[in-house]
Amino acid sequence: MRRVLATTSAFALAVLLVVALASLFTYGRVRKGLEDEFARRVEWTAAAGAAEVQPWQVRRLERLGPAAFATADSLLLALGGVRRSTQAARVFLLSSQGRLLLDSASDSLAGTRPALTQGEEAARNRALAGAPAHGALRTAGGRGVLLAFAPVRDTETVPSPVIATLGVEASAEFLAVLPEIARLLATTALLAALAVVLLSALFVRLAAGQAQLEASLTRAENLASVGELAATLAHEVRNPLGVIQGAAQRLRRNYAGPEPELFDYIQAEVDRLAKTVRRYLDFARPAPPGEGGDLEEALSATLGLLEREADSRRIALVREGLASTSADGHCVRLGGEELKQVLFNLVRNALEAVPEGATIRVGWAARPGAYELWVADDGPGMDAATLRRVRRPFVTTRAQGTGLGLAIVDRLAREAGGRLALESAPGRGTTCRVRLPAEKKER
Repeated sequence: MRRVLATTSAFALAVLLVVALASLFTYGRVRKGLEDEFARRVEWTAAAGAAEVQPWQVRRLERLGPAAFATADSLLLALGGVRRSTQAARVFLLSSQGRLLLDSASDSLAGTRPALTQGEEAARNRALAGAPAHGALRTAGGRGVLLAFAPVRDTETVPSPVIATLGVEASAEFLAVLPEIARLLATTALLAALAVVLLSALFVRLAAGQAQLEASLTRAENLASVGELAATLAHEVRNPLGVIQGAAQRLRRNYAGPEPELFDYIQAEVDRLAKTVRRYLDFARPAPPGEGGDLEEALSATLGLLEREADSRRIALVREGLASTSADGHCVRLGGEELKQVLFNLVRNALEAVPEGATIRVGWAARPGAYELWVADDGPGMDAATLRRVRRPFVTTRAQGTGLGLAIVDRLAREAGGRLALESAPGRGTTCRVRLPAEKKER
């Protein structure tokens, strides 16, 4: 499960990174596309304006200088028309030496050299070579500005040399839409990231469900194997055990030889093996339906059965809570024999886990719609890894244990609609809590 979680997290992070990079790449491509289209339009505007300039007008402006402005009304009108039709901020005419011949924005700048950036100067040189060109987009007065140049040719001579360049300065109004595009891409990336996170969480949940299903199937297979094993044990072991036990008892009555205690050993080992077989059978078969069991009755019977063993090991069995005096009793949704089996397994496990002189506390309490019984000891306790596995079948911490005690308790509690909770830590003992639904006892 950890591997699935790590793989899914890595995949989700990779997808989020790809989405972020794709959004940045898209934004960059959109911006570059808008800039290229804007540059082509400005170059086209410069070329259209250059076509309106006549060679004799350029020579007249170069010869007369500022004095020619008074007779350049037609050229100013043509350049003004180009400026208005294309919404250019400025249209100006430069001589081949780079001096200002005519400017739609101001008449006082004639004869000066306009301030150009290195890229714009390179664009003017390319225009002098015969091809429209543009400089880099720059910021001026808080707005984006692009400057493009187009060649003005002497069409009266052959091969029509370039005698001037026409510059067009335009504002990059498209930059105003870029923040909106950035917000749209960011929103799209955020939604995509949210979708990836949700899909990853769903995948992890499905993987967890699959792992749980596989565990359930494994448990069902184990239970089936236990059932087959229990049936085999019941058939192959129980009958011979009864024969051995009966034969040992009969021989003991008529035996007068040495070492009679050997018959006691036989009886004890037969009893132990019979209990082991019975535990396998109890775990394999489902709990039969029956009337609800009384907590107080089951607790008293269990403690009475195990008190002698606890006293022999100087272990204190402490009864917590008050005894029930209700006529209806305190019934749970579990049969009386099954309830005694639950208590017997829990107390017996505690007796086998604690050292001599320890204390085992047993009790029950009413909860909303349920009853909770507990068995707590001050034994060695269990670590977290053991605590996670201990309720599985055949998992035990004792060399002589079968590993079925807590598994039986857990199965019976779940079949009754309750649950088993375990609390333990090394050196702090173990507490087993079983919560069972309450059930009214019929009179």
